[in-house]
Amino acid sequence: MLDETSTRRVGVVAILTVLGLFTTSAAAADQVPAYLDILSANIVELPPIDAASVPARAVRLSLELAGAPSCTPATGYLAYGFLIDADKNAATGLSPAAFQPLGVDAQAVALCDPGTSAFRSLLGDVTLATDPMTGATTLAIETVVAKLPSLDLHWIAYAQEVSRFIRLPAAPGHSAWATHEIDIW
Repeated sequence: MLDETSTRRVGVVAILTVLGLFTTSAAAADQVPAYLDILSANIVELPPIDAASVPARAVRLSLELAGAPSCTPATGYLAYGFLIDADKNAATGLSPAAFQPLGVDAQAVALCDPGTSAFRSLLGDVTLATDPMTGATTLAIETVVAKLPSLDLHWIAYAQEVSRFIRLPAAPGHSAWATHEIDIW
């Protein structure tokens, strides 16, 4: 039986195997459907920031999409998430050209479950919120620091529909996150 960490690592291998076969060009970006178009992404630690309980601190991993994704019984493979370089070393983990300079060690992902018509994540609850003024939709995974593979990491956000893969930031960029620590001397 696989534990959650093993499941994430197996998932990374599977997603990178699929993604290694596909590339996204600037011309293709013009044809990206709104529900795959990532406007922004971030990982934020939520208050209260209590130095005594770092593992229990709430964390939100979110992607802002140009339009709302649909998860129905007819939906094929549809995933949103973060590829994570837990040790911030491109020489370790999986490093296909599309993810340089990231060595992907884990992923945080929300998958469409066509059986329930809902997005699910091993890390925690998944929420969708659409701004009625702009039509942009925020997909968020709510978790805690203890469920992340590191306290200081690099990441790339992605949206994937079957064989189509969109990433943010664009290659060769990546973003970073680290827990807020309060040193008490």
